[in-house]
Amino acid sequence: MTLKWNCLESVAAIAVGAAACFLTGRPDTGIIVGSAVGGAKLAGLLGEARQSHGIESEAELTRIRNDILAEWEACYPDGADRFDLDSADNALARLLPRAMPDTDTLGRLVATFDYPGQVADLVIASLARRDSRFEPDGIERRFARTVIIAALDSALVNPAYTQQLIVPMLRGLGEAVARVEAGVGRVESGQHNIIAKLDGLEAAIARIQAASPSPAIAETAVQTLTTLAQSPDPALRAVADADSAGDPDAAYAQLMALGEADVTTAADRFRNAAALAAPFNVTRAIAAYARATDLDPHDFWTWINLVRLHVAEGSLPAARATLDRAAQIVGDEREQSIVANERGDIAVAEGDLPAARAAYAASLAIAERLAARDPGNSARQRDLSISHNKLGDIAVAEGDLPAARAAYAASLAIAERLAARDPGNSEWQRDLSVSHDRLGNIARAEGNLPAARAAYVASLAIRDRLAARDPGNSEWQRDLSVSHNKLGDIARAEGDLPAARAAYAADLAIAERLAARDPGNSEWQRDLSVSHERLGDIARAEGDLPAARAAYAAGLAIRESLAARDPGNSKWQRDLSVSHERLGDIAVAEGDLPAAFACYRRSLPIAQALAEKWPTNPGFAKDLAFTRQRLATLEAELRGRTTD
Repeated sequence: MTLKWNCLESVAAIAVGAAACFLTGRPDTGIIVGSAVGGAKLAGLLGEARQSHGIESEAELTRIRNDILAEWEACYPDGADRFDLDSADNALARLLPRAMPDTDTLGRLVATFDYPGQVADLVIASLARRDSRFEPDGIERRFARTVIIAALDSALVNPAYTQQLIVPMLRGLGEAVARVEAGVGRVESGQHNIIAKLDGLEAAIARIQAASPSPAIAETAVQTLTTLAQSPDPALRAVADADSAGDPDAAYAQLMALGEADVTTAADRFRNAAALAAPFNVTRAIAAYARATDLDPHDFWTWINLVRLHVAEGSLPAARATLDRAAQIVGDEREQSIVANERGDIAVAEGDLPAARAAYAASLAIAERLAARDPGNSARQRDLSISHNKLGDIAVAEGDLPAARAAYAASLAIAERLAARDPGNSEWQRDLSVSHDRLGNIARAEGNLPAARAAYVASLAIRDRLAARDPGNSEWQRDLSVSHNKLGDIARAEGDLPAARAAYAADLAIAERLAARDPGNSEWQRDLSVSHERLGDIARAEGDLPAARAAYAAGLAIRESLAARDPGNSKWQRDLSVSHERLGDIAVAEGDLPAAFACYRRSLPIAQALAEKWPTNPGFAKDLAFTRQRLATLEAELRGRTTD
């Protein structure tokens, strides 16, 4: 199973159900826990938990919380890079007897704990000490963290869940391991079925991410898919199965049929259909969202998702009109901030950077107020980080590198705090790696290669840890590939060709594994073509023309396949044109002018088509001018040879 940690958490009911069965030997436990996990959110239940568990004293609440945090922090004597197993065992020995077997006491412990991932770290570490199957490469470990977080979460909703899962799993830990050993035979078949389902979900998520016009559209589709996968309704789970099996058209048709059949759930089903269709067919998704707004015009997020789709298809006036509808029904300040961000995104698409900056600044002001009002709210802090990043992106586009650096540094500071707060939270760790990348990009643009290298190395270190935690996680592997690529670029700029070659070779190895894992994933195929091209550039710089030609030819073969798959994709068409140009350059260097002329001739019609289709794109115009110049020069040289 290779689903990334944060996606594992978003399909908690599936993983919880499987692991609950596995850990307790009771097939009904997974159903009981899974049905409650989706809506249970630890954050926001603190007041409810105080009331239900009789925590009357703020001092008592603070004392319990501080005890837990102190125990957890003691497990990291050398910082977040090392988790000390002996300290974890000792912490559990001190903490768990206070919570067992009294469910009210355990509920109180959970209620005072901001980050259940920290409890999960303690438990998993101790389980691993007692049973090798809980080591990082064991199947059990893959379920454990999600199970524990979800179970702690569920305990606040219904203390009965504590008796059904948490107490049996944690009491003395020895009993939990005994249950694992006793339950292996009973659940082996169901376990493999669950793993197959999760692998299918991962493949579907990879397809969504590769095809989506924007990360926000991909995120909505992934959330919808994982929600359907954990639904108690078998019809909705069947939809998720169809999508996971690689048939989004069938999933869309099923959802639309369900909407037509039941008016009471029609708006939800049309929204689901739109979200799953959006990465692959924007027009179809817009039509489905429109059906949903007709039935339920007061759902804020339906309008926001429609805005994003109109931007994706280039219908900016429609995007603005739709955003105005969303602005009329905002319910709180956070939604106001989202509207401002969307206005900024539309302005970026229109090329109006001052308007974009003003919109993002308005969103930042709201995010700052919300974060200051509730400093412990991680979601608010992350919103603030995103606002800084958007303003940093505008500053980059305007060429204001100092302003961009300041914005990205502000975002980095937040990412560092969140990552330190819960080192086991993979999403926050990844955010931190991206912040380092952004600052590295600024340093590189400023010509400060040592600073750029330091930032990229910091990012690589985080991605190495994430990738080692789950080697089958495709997104983390791709992030790791990107880090090697960036460090290769720095080494190349510094003239260190051996180091550049080593970095690009590491990038290529990952790209080859990903491309082989899912040959239909176009983005991974493109990544592989870029990796070949980078190594070709190094071979060319080192004077190894045969190796350069072989690398460029490998990239060309991939790009020809992609361009044939989607002739309207301008990025892939340009890639194809560049590959022909690169091979032409090698032929020139080898003195084979007829071969070079043939390569440039193959590039010319592609460059012409792109320049005609996008007349305002200066890059396409420059590409066309370069190709024409090369052809004219070669034609003159060939004519001169003929004359001689």
